[in-house]
Amino acid sequence: MSVTKKTIIIPEAWDLAVHALVEATTHIRDCSRCGRMFAAAHDAVGGGATRFEEFRPWGLVNLILPELRQCNAWPKEI
Repeated sequence: MSVTKKTIIIPEAWDLAVHALVEATTHIRDCSRCGRMFAAAHDAVGGGATRFEEFRPWGLVNLILPELRQCNAWPKEI
């Protein structure tokens, strides 16, 4: 009996992921509360070139995600 591995590609998952990235970015840009929170997190990690490599923008979002989710306007699917 031969077993073949199949790669399952789910285009909808990619679409949802890209949509979530766009929604999060747009919200952080447009919401003064979340924008300030992101700026504070960026400043807290030093913002220097070497530190920025460790904490890229999505790494920062991941770190402060619980706080971002407390915003009433934060996209609920993220």
